[in-house]
Amino acid sequence: MQYSININIKDQTLILTSITTFGNYIPALRLREILSEKNISNDLLLIESLYSESALTRLERFKKSSKENYKFIQFALRLIRNTMSTVEPTKKQITLNSWFKMGIKNFIVFSGFWLPILKEYEQMIGINVIVFHVDKGLSPSYDFFWPLDSNYVSKWLHDKENIKFFLRRHPEVMKYENRNKEIVVHGGGWGVGNWGTLLNDLSQSNFKIIIAEIESNINNGNQANVKIRPDWIGSGVIKELIYPPMVSEGATEEEPLFNWIKKSCGVISKPGGSTLLDCMLTATPLVVLEPVGKHEVENADYFLNMGFGIEYSAWKRNDFSISTLKQLHKNISLYRNQLLKE
Repeated sequence: MQYSININIKDQTLILTSITTFGNYIPALRLREILSEKNISNDLLLIESLYSESALTRLERFKKSSKENYKFIQFALRLIRNTMSTVEPTKKQITLNSWFKMGIKNFIVFSGFWLPILKEYEQMIGINVIVFHVDKGLSPSYDFFWPLDSNYVSKWLHDKENIKFFLRRHPEVMKYENRNKEIVVHGGGWGVGNWGTLLNDLSQSNFKIIIAEIESNINNGNQANVKIRPDWIGSGVIKELIYPPMVSEGATEEEPLFNWIKKSCGVISKPGGSTLLDCMLTATPLVVLEPVGKHEVENADYFLNMGFGIEYSAWKRNDFSISTLKQLHKNISLYRNQLLKE
């Protein structure tokens, strides 16, 4: 049985993703919610659950190094690929045997690092695989294993039919005039960026700056720092399959970053596919930082050409204009409305 992302799936479906970057993890969670609402039996598994302890430790070390050095990212991604050879054989075999015992045949994949494991499982049973692309281009985890087997179905999140599938859970967005005069700044799933100059620049704007998962010694009195609850994740292991629980400095209440984004005037971030999705679901404009990798270049080109985002340098030259952001919000809202009417 071959199926598309937007028709009924009746059999148990496994969503295979990764917590190495939230760009793979968060969209997978969103899809899981949709399937559950449709009463489709499903589960979500992380590739890191099969990694050895030494591989997880190395990965965490390189993630920390990458936060301040873009060049480390490509090196770290090569390391991640190498961890496929250090997947613990016992863990992998237990997983494959469990799938076989349950007769699981349907998979939706958000990380290419699962593909070699699915190849092994294919030797045991016939399977149906949707390969889900969060980015406009091939992300590194898929690029490593491209081209796919012909019997795998590729789905691109930002294609009209697929983005509609997600938009239907968010048919309404907050009116721009009712939003907080805030800008959310984050570095994507790895917290990547050099933030000193940017945060100094933004201190000249009229916005309150919500700084998410960024280490900074700069505080101009008009910003708030939000961090992931420290006991939720460590070395590729998470306690609950939930959206990363963010806590504002000095507060105790947790909420996902999405809640800050939907009430904000804009997001400043590198153009990861999951960030684009957040902006689409909330009609929040994206101020685009330097892309990391070819896939993010394609993401940036898409959002800029559609009129959904603006490069940070251009927005800065425009004196951090709120009217510029408001027009981008209108562009996203119009596109959303057109899709939801189709």
